[in-house]
Amino acid sequence: MTALSLRNRIDELPRLERWLREFAERHGMAERDLYAVNLVLEELFANVLEHGHDDPDEHEIVIRLQVVERDLHIEFEDDGREFNPVNVPAPKLDVPLAERSVGGLGVHLVKSFVDHLDHRRSNGKNKLFLVKKAVVAAEL
Repeated sequence: MTALSLRNRIDELPRLERWLREFAERHGMAERDLYAVNLVLEELFANVLEHGHDDPDEHEIVIRLQVVERDLHIEFEDDGREFNPVNVPAPKLDVPLAERSVGGLGVHLVKSFVDHLDHRRSNGKNKLFLVKKAVVAAEL
């Protein structure tokens, strides 16, 4: 398992992207899978920045990646306010944009790009567990 500790600052995004690309190259991930995982992690990170904390203090966000057989297991941990994306209902995409309620599209995006999503709240932290199946080349 490999881990990255980030601060809740937007200027950490390039570091997250570099770290993820290096991981993907080491494990032979296809570009489309790298794109999907990067999008998921950026969305989760942005949600913590936007909605996670009421104070201006720095907080730690920890991302852990592990390959299990050919699947990518992701843990995303933050100490922001409790939020369980598993319980967020799917947005009504067939409704005209002007009639839709604000929010929910990012969570929908995350759910659509992973094969499994689970949430736990433990010791004041949100812990998301995500799985993206078959992202590692079979011959590795």
